[in-house]
Amino acid sequence: MKTVYLLRHSEPLKPEMVYNEDTLQLQDEKYPLTINGEGIAKKASQNKELHNLNTVYSSNYTRAMATAKYIALENNTNVKVISDFHERIMGINSWDDTI
Repeated sequence: MKTVYLLRHSEPLKPEMVYNEDTLQLQDEKYPLTINGEGIAKKASQNKELHNLNTVYSSNYTRAMATAKYIALENNTNVKVISDFHERIMGINSWDDTI
């Protein structure tokens, strides 16, 4: 039996964004964590349920990798970055059934 924990990235540092479907993901994936977000991620990594993990995965978003690095450090492992992990824009006519 395998247990999978899903953890959302910590607090991102990002200016107000103007929604542009063509550039949103490219811009959004580069936002780092705030200083407070780094602290939140570090504190989350100390949760005992997140200890003794075999593998830590992350999307290639800067803030996701920054959050995952603390969990990986607690488990003496590396973060495996999967570029196919990313946010999906959902709404009317946004579903892509090839995903």
